[in-house]
Amino acid sequence: MEDFQDAFNPASQYEQGYLYYKFLTQQVEYKIKCKELEKLTRGQ
Repeated sequence: MEDFQDAFNPASQYEQGYLYYKFLTQQVEYKIKCKELEKLTRGQ
């Protein structure tokens, strides 16, 4: 029953959203870095 109450806990919802957001931004940064590296290696 603890999980059911947890779903309505604003703090845990915020934490989950934050972790999800962090995960997405890390993915985007990774893709950007890969593109930059590609450009650098192609230029040589």
